[in-house]
Amino acid sequence: LTASRSLRALSLLNHNLSTAATVRLRTGRAVFDVDWTSYITEDRATFSGGAGGTRVTSAGLVAAATTPRITYTPATLVALGLLTEEQRTNGIRNNTMVGAVAGTPGTLPNNWTLSFNTTTGITRSVVGTGTEDGVSYVDIRLAGTAVGAGTFDIFFDGATIIAATVSQAYAFSTYWRLVGGSQTGLTNPVIYGFEYSAAIAYLGIVTFATPTFPTSASLINQKVTGSATLAQATTAYVRPLIKVGITNGAAIDVTLRIGLPKLELGAFATSDIATSTVAVTRTADSTTVTSSNFTAIH
Repeated sequence: LTASRSLRALSLLNHNLSTAATVRLRTGRAVFDVDWTSYITEDRATFSGGAGGTRVTSAGLVAAATTPRITYTPATLVALGLLTEEQRTNGIRNNTMVGAVAGTPGTLPNNWTLSFNTTTGITRSVVGTGTEDGVSYVDIRLAGTAVGAGTFDIFFDGATIIAATVSQAYAFSTYWRLVGGSQTGLTNPVIYGFEYSAAIAYLGIVTFATPTFPTSASLINQKVTGSATLAQATTAYVRPLIKVGITNGAAIDVTLRIGLPKLELGAFATSDIATSTVAVTRTADSTTVTSSNFTAIH
């Protein structure tokens, strides 16, 4: 064995040897080394795809990457090995906060909106933008005394942007954390998808996730994911949002950090896909062994 290769098994054999038999085996180079957790490069494999993709690095940062994407758990930095995913598209056109301007109220990222329902007395501020753990984020502050019970809703794109049909499953994901104030006067959030018809008539709602309120822990360790199946027969579009309830008369002061939201067609969330102006498709990861490289190990 060379220093760059590890031994997992000498052979897998069907045999009729007795338990008292003695077997001697000799090995040179591994027939095919796929120890992706320590990423021993297998030069007989050809990698392609993953364009538009990301991975979590050994330092615990989200970073752009193409195949081969070796990824790690953010919390413990344990190597998970080779990330191989199908093609997916992030329908949210701007999750890197392009266009956001700090101020009161400031300017939200392009295509985003924030609205208050049946509640007044709360002021919105865009505190700023930045990058934490490789995740692009925007900080949004809400402060004031609520007049009337209601909600605030953060929409990540327009009503007629993400095309959809009944019975399709969509998956949502986002990073978030509490960076100022507290949850006082606010309910736990719900992540919804509004369904609209081709005529832009509101049809109904699906629930992607019902997470607890974010904490001050690091952003990369607070990723919310969930999925739902669209149910309205004439659905033509789906629009993701976060909805948080507001208690009447409560003194509200909270700053939320939100990073890299994503809505993708599929029953489960995949790795992050960064966008800035248009929807982005991450191509499928592919690892192949062909021609003489294949016959040498087959």
